[in-house]
Amino acid sequence: MNNKKLSLALITALIAFAGCKRDFKVDTPDNNSTNNSINGKVVAAKDIVVPANFNFETEKELSIRVKVATPVSGQRYVIKVYSNVPSTGELITTGITDANAEFSTKIRVAAWEEFVYIEKINPDGSSSFERVKVAPFVSTLFKDNEKPNPFIFRKSGSGLNCSTGCTHIYNNRNSNITVDNGETVSLTGTFGGNIDIKVKSGGVLRICASGSFDELKIEGSGKAYILEGAVINPNKIKVYHEDAKLYNWSDSVVIDDEFEIKGYAENNGKIYSNKHIEIKEDGIAKNYGTLTTIGSSDKDILVDGKLYNYHYIYVGNDLKIEEDGYVYNYCQIQVNDDLENDGYLWSNCYIKVGDNFEQKDKGDTKLDNGAFLSTKDFYLKKYIEGTGSNNSKIKVSATTTLNSGSKVKGKIDLCDSTGVETNNGTIQSPAALSCTGYLASSTCQPETFGQPTVQDADNDGVPDAQDEYPNDADRAFNSYYPNATTTSTLAFEDLWPSQGDYDYNDLTLAFNIQKVLNADNEVVDMKVKMKVRSVGASFDNGFGFQLDEVVPGDIQTVTGQLLTRNIVTLSSNKTEAGQAKAVIICYDSPEPSLQRTTGSMFNTIQANGVGSSDTIRINVSFSNPVVDSKMGIEDFNPFIFTNRRRAYEVHLGNFAPTDLADTQLFGTFNDRSNPSNGTYYKNANGMPWAILIPEDFVYPQERIAITDAYNFFDDWAISGGTTNTNWYTNSSGNRNILKLFGLQ
Repeated sequence: MNNKKLSLALITALIAFAGCKRDFKVDTPDNNSTNNSINGKVVAAKDIVVPANFNFETEKELSIRVKVATPVSGQRYVIKVYSNVPSTGELITTGITDANAEFSTKIRVAAWEEFVYIEKINPDGSSSFERVKVAPFVSTLFKDNEKPNPFIFRKSGSGLNCSTGCTHIYNNRNSNITVDNGETVSLTGTFGGNIDIKVKSGGVLRICASGSFDELKIEGSGKAYILEGAVINPNKIKVYHEDAKLYNWSDSVVIDDEFEIKGYAENNGKIYSNKHIEIKEDGIAKNYGTLTTIGSSDKDILVDGKLYNYHYIYVGNDLKIEEDGYVYNYCQIQVNDDLENDGYLWSNCYIKVGDNFEQKDKGDTKLDNGAFLSTKDFYLKKYIEGTGSNNSKIKVSATTTLNSGSKVKGKIDLCDSTGVETNNGTIQSPAALSCTGYLASSTCQPETFGQPTVQDADNDGVPDAQDEYPNDADRAFNSYYPNATTTSTLAFEDLWPSQGDYDYNDLTLAFNIQKVLNADNEVVDMKVKMKVRSVGASFDNGFGFQLDEVVPGDIQTVTGQLLTRNIVTLSSNKTEAGQAKAVIICYDSPEPSLQRTTGSMFNTIQANGVGSSDTIRINVSFSNPVVDSKMGIEDFNPFIFTNRRRAYEVHLGNFAPTDLADTQLFGTFNDRSNPSNGTYYKNANGMPWAILIPEDFVYPQERIAITDAYNFFDDWAISGGTTNTNWYTNSSGNRNILKLFGLQ
C-alpha cells in the first residue's frame, strides 16, 4: 500500500470514529491550494501508472437516435443537438430525419457532462426540445406538432449528499445553527420554529431537510447547498457578501419575505418568492430552473447586479433593471405588470410583458437574432437595437410611444397593429415599422408571430428557414466539435521517444472543427480553425492531422496551409504525398503565425509576457460527399512532427502513426508502443505524450508538471478516468493558479 492510500485509510478511520466521514476534495477552500491530494502529497506524473486500456480520454462518445412518432407523410424534420439550452448557441450537430422519420449520429462530450439537449424543428419553424441524460446510447421520441411541456433544465445534478463529507450532521434541528469556518454541516430530517441559520466565511452548509425557519444568512466566502429532495419554507434568504454562494437543486423552496443576493446564487430547481428578489450591485444570479415571484411590493425583482436566465422566470408584478443592472435572457421571461429598464437588457429568446415595457433614458436593450418582445404598451426614451443575422420582433398590442431622441435600430421590426400613437423618435433602417415576417413557437417561446411561409429555394428538401445554405443545393447544415461557440485544446510533449517534463505546453493548440453537410447528412466540407497558444519548446515542430477513414482520392482540395520549411511534399490536391490515408499538414513551423514577446519560449514563462498568434484556417473540400460516420472526432488523428524531422511523429495515446512515421523508434528510450496490440505513444506506465482537453485549457507554466498544477490529474489518471472527470475545469480545488500560465 502506498503512502497516499495508507494516509487516507488512517484519516478515514479516525473521522469515522467521530461518526462522519470527511470528504477532503469536495470542500477544498480555494483555488490556490497546494495540497494536490488527500494527504497533501501527489503522485508525480512520471510515476503515474494507469490501467492498460486507459487512453486519457477526457470525453465520452454518445450514439444518438431520434424518432418522430407521428410524422406527416413525406415530411422531414431538422434535428439539432446542443450541449446547453439551444438559445445559448452551443450547437454540436445538425441533421435531418430520413424517410422513416429517424435521425442518428455520434457525438463526443466532456466526460463530466450529464445532459445534452435535442431539438426537433418542424418545416414551419416551430420547435421543441428535450433534455436527455447522457449515456452511451441516447434515444428521444418526439410527437409531431406536440406542444412542448415546460420542465426543469438542470445542467447537472448537485453530486452532493448530506451523509458524507461533513463535520456535523443535525437531524430534526429546532434551534439556531452557525456554520463556522472550515466546517461542513448537513441538515436532515425536519426542522422548524423561529430559528436562524448562519453560514460564516469558509463554512459549508448542505440542506436535505424539510421545514420552515426564519433566516438563512451566508456571510464572507460561505457556501450553502439546498439539495434535491429538500422542502423548505424560509422567511428570508440573504447571500450577504460578494464572495458568498448559494446553490439550489430543490423543486420546493418557498421564500415568504426577502431574497437578497449580494454574492452568487444559482437556481437549478424551483424557487417561489411571496414578496421580492433583490440582486444587489456585484451580485450575480443564474436561473437554470423556474423562478417565480408573486410579491406585494411594486418591484418583484429588482436587478442592480447581473441576472442570467436560461429557463423560465415569472414576475407577478414588476421587473426593474437599475442603472448598473444587467439582465441576459436565453429562454423565457414573463412579467405580469411592468418591465422598466434603466440598465442593460439582452435577450435572444422571449420576453412577455403584461402591461408596460419602458426603456428609460439610461437603459440599453438589445434583441438578438430573432428574439421576440411582446408587450401591451411600449415606451421608448433612448434606443432599442436588433443584433445578429435574423430580424427580432416587438409586438405591441395597445400603445407605442417613441420619445424625442429615441431610436429603433438594427435588425428589428416594430409591430403595432393600431399604429404608433406617439412618434417623436427615429426608426433607423434596417429597422422598420412592420408586422410582416414570422417567428415560430418553441419550448422557450410559446407565442407565434405572423404566419409561416415554407420555401425551399435550392430544392434540396430543407426549408430555407432551417437551411444554413438556402441557395446551395449541395450544402444544408453545419456540425461542430466541440460545439459552435468554443474550442478544444491539444497539448503535446515533444521529446518523444524520450520522457518529457509533463508540463504539456511544448505545443498547446486551440481548435474547432466545422463540418458542412448536405441534405442527406453527408459531409461535403471540413473546416478546421486553430490557434497556437503556447510553444514551450526549443524544437521547431510541425502540426497536421490524419483522417483515419478517408483516402487522399476522397479529397478535392485543401487550402489554408502554412508551409515554409520545405519539409513536406504535397500531392496536387494538397494532401501529403506518400500516404495511404488522407493526411493534411497544417503548418511545418508555427513561427510565421506567432507574434512573440521576449525569450525563447512562447507563452509559457510568465515574466516574458504574453504573445499573440494568428488564426490558421484549414479548409478541406471533398471530391464526393463522405458518410458522416467516417468523419467523427474519433477518426480525427492529430499529431506533431518534431525539430524539423518529418518521421518523428507524436500522436495522442493509442492513435496510429501515418505512413511516413519512423516506426523503428517504437520501443526505444521511454516509448513502449506495440503495434501488434494497438498500443501507441505511451511509456511503460501508460502515460502519453499528448492529451486532448474539450475546452480552452489553462496549461502549466514552463517545467511545472501537470500534476503540480492540477490537484486531481493523478487521481483521474490512476482511476482510468472513472473519478475526477472534471479535473481540468475551474471547479473549486482543481487548480493551483500560481502554477498555471496567464492566471497570475
